[in-house]
Amino acid sequence: MDATPHQILDRLQQYSGIDAHAPFLRAELQNEIKWHCKYSRQNGIHVSPTFITNGLVQLDMGSGDDIESWAQRILA
Repeated sequence: MDATPHQILDRLQQYSGIDAHAPFLRAELQNEIKWHCKYSRQNGIHVSPTFITNGLVQLDMGSGDDIESWAQRILA
């Protein structure tokens, strides 16, 4: 509960070997996240996980789905 976002990213890098700091330093990413949050709230989404693909709410998608299912939906 006392970890900062920077400390959490450090831990993720330590566990996975992947440095995820760079995307969070991009100002345009912050604007993108804000837009997605606003769009989701306007569409009645207030709880995760709810997924929007190509601007449409996908009630039948979940974080437990395999990557091939995600790719099919996103690339359709």
